[in-house]
Amino acid sequence: MKNNSLKVVCFALGLWTFLLIAPTFVAAEEKDSDTSMSLGINILDENSQNAEVLDVEVNDLLGIDSIQVKIPNIDRNTEEITSISITDNDSGDIDAGILTSTETVLSKEQAVVDIAIKDVPSVNNVTVEVLNNEENSSDHFNSDESALVDVAVEDLIVTNNVDVELLKQEENSSDHSKSDESGLVDVAVEDLIVTNDVDVELLKQEENSSEHSKASESSLVDVALEDLMTTGDVDVELLKQEENSSDHSKSDESALVDVAVENLIVTDDVDVEVLKREENTSDHFMSDESALVDAAVEDLIVTDDVDVEVLKQEKNTSANDSFSNEGVVEATIEDLIIADHLELNIFTDDESESDQEQMELYQGIHLSLNDIPLLETLHVVVLEDQSIDQINNLKESSQLLTVGLGDAETFPTNSLLDEVELNLLENEQSWSDDSNEEKNAAVSLGFYDSNLGDFTVDVMLSEFVNSDDYISNNSGLVELNTEDLPLLEDIHLGILDRHEEIEGEGSYTSNGVLQLDILSDLTDEISADILANDEYVNEEGIYRNRQTIAIGVVNDILGETIIDILPTETFEALSSNPVTPIPGNESEEVVIENLDINEEEEGLSSKNNTLIPGTDNVNNDEDITTDNSVAQNDGNVDEGNALEELTPYPDEEIIVADGNESDSKDTMIENPTLTSDKESVTEEENVSGIGGNFNNTDDNFFTGSSLPQTGGFFTGMMLLIIALGLLGSGSAIRKLA
Repeated sequence: MKNNSLKVVCFALGLWTFLLIAPTFVAAEEKDSDTSMSLGINILDENSQNAEVLDVEVNDLLGIDSIQVKIPNIDRNTEEITSISITDNDSGDIDAGILTSTETVLSKEQAVVDIAIKDVPSVNNVTVEVLNNEENSSDHFNSDESALVDVAVEDLIVTNNVDVELLKQEENSSDHSKSDESGLVDVAVEDLIVTNDVDVELLKQEENSSEHSKASESSLVDVALEDLMTTGDVDVELLKQEENSSDHSKSDESALVDVAVENLIVTDDVDVEVLKREENTSDHFMSDESALVDAAVEDLIVTDDVDVEVLKQEKNTSANDSFSNEGVVEATIEDLIIADHLELNIFTDDESESDQEQMELYQGIHLSLNDIPLLETLHVVVLEDQSIDQINNLKESSQLLTVGLGDAETFPTNSLLDEVELNLLENEQSWSDDSNEEKNAAVSLGFYDSNLGDFTVDVMLSEFVNSDDYISNNSGLVELNTEDLPLLEDIHLGILDRHEEIEGEGSYTSNGVLQLDILSDLTDEISADILANDEYVNEEGIYRNRQTIAIGVVNDILGETIIDILPTETFEALSSNPVTPIPGNESEEVVIENLDINEEEEGLSSKNNTLIPGTDNVNNDEDITTDNSVAQNDGNVDEGNALEELTPYPDEEIIVADGNESDSKDTMIENPTLTSDKESVTEEENVSGIGGNFNNTDDNFFTGSSLPQTGGFFTGMMLLIIALGLLGSGSAIRKLA
């Protein structure tokens, strides 16, 4: 029954075909009666080897050598419902099949319409397949490919092969992997004049999977060119999306435009991505990176790799910390001729956070070069601002310009010095629960080396330290400090510097035009001061020591040697103090108020208001010699001088003359005491001390300064003006010479 139905259908198609071509036969006969045409029709030929329902063959029709129609056409491995073959020696051959199927042991191909054109003048072979499907299988591999329309052209004049597929679908599978590729349009061109292969895909999607991984890639447009004349391969993708996943990680990458070029004349690979974004996740880590433009160049002639990112944003997160980076421009270059690694960042903002610390770093311009011959590392930073927030501690720093050579922490193999750093307009601040510190410097230069020691120079320095019971304020026009130098160990040099320290109820102030302190193994301590002032304050009063020029040496063997030129020492009581009662008047008390010593130098009056209980009249013009804890009567002196703690030279003996009582005698007492005559305090021996810095009682060796106040005409401002005038005069004379 089935065979009869098939025969009826085939007979109807054959009859319909015959009726369509019959008028052509008649017209051809009428037009050229001399043309020799042959027509053969075979219907329901049961004796035919192929068992066709209809077999029509026409020869020499309209200049066509042969036309043959078979319904159906069965030939070994090929089956067709309808087969039409046109043969012509001049125009070529055409084979058309409807509902074709070709099957072998390992492959099977089917199509609703299959048209093959051979030996066409402008082209060799043309194949058109509609709704085709091709399957290939082996023991360990299977593939399945289908398309709505598949047009293949071979041996064109300008190219070799062209293959166009619409709604393409391709699947490949093996024992351990599987791939799936699809596209709305896929155009493949081979052997062009200017290039080898060109592949254009629209709405491309490709998936690859294995036992432990999976990859997916899609794009709106994918253009691939191979073996161009000026380059190797070029791949351009629009709206690219790529995903990769495994058992413990996943990545997602996308881009508006992705251009990859390989084997250029001047470089190997170039990859440019526009509106790029990349995400990576794992069990304990996550990263997210994006950029407006990302250009990567590999194997340049003068360098190795170059990577430039514009408007970059990056964020990395793990279980215990996170890091983020933003930058307008970030460029890295590898394997330069003069350096191994170069990094240039413009307007970047870095943030990091962990359990113990939060850090934010902003840089206007950052240039870094690594592995420079002799110098190892060079970094230049313009407009840097850094903030570090630790547990109970906050630090902030900023610099207008930073130039550094080497890095003692990151690159300790520097061949010359471990680290050299120059800062302009430097500011550092730190806060904690019980203290805060601040440092400012117009110029700061530091040399750091594990073998040679540390050397720092600050210009226009200002330092401030404030804790619960201690305050320090140091400043100076020029401050030079060294640590751990060979032989010399520590050096401090201050020019126009000032140091202030407050601890408890006492304070210490030191300033000078020049202050030099040296600690070494050979001489222990060396000090040199020019126009230096020292001031000590406690609850008893104020002790001042002014030095024009002082040079001192302290050595364990030689002792203390001091050369002091024109020293001046004064003491000023800060409050009223009781005096021991005079014998016979134990109930009476002498009070000295507003007592000032060395008033002649200060330009003040020597009159003191003296109140003695039980006395009717006291001559205020009479000088009274007293001490905070000593009263003199008939040449007897009680020991216990309060100045012993104020003066830096407790062993000093000074002669004090008392002119108020006739029976008084010149008395030798320890430490400077108050004198009634208007003579300055004199010293029996030349041991006034090394200078302000060595007399600092709080164990702070290095201190800072500002312009000293010397009194009289030579004020601090006047000295500065004179110094600048001398400097300008010297420069002018040198130019004239």
